[in-house]
Amino acid sequence: TGASTTLYAIEENGDPGADFDPEKDEGETQFLIKWKGWSFIHNTWESVDSLTQQKVKGMKKLENFKKKNEELNA
Repeated sequence: TGASTTLYAIEENGDPGADFDPEKDEGETQFLIKWKGWSFIHNTWESVDSLTQQKVKGMKKLENFKKKNEELNA
């Protein structure tokens, strides 16, 4: 999560999640976050824990998104 998952960081340093194997490793749910006031190349993948630690605004939007996504899957 974080700055290492921006588009330009991945192009420069490689994908930090490239060696993840869902068959062997237990993962966590992450969300692609479009940061307000920043262009799309600054989007990052963030977990709920990392967003909570950063004390970001908009956690209600994330909860609403998760709720709506669960409804669509049902």
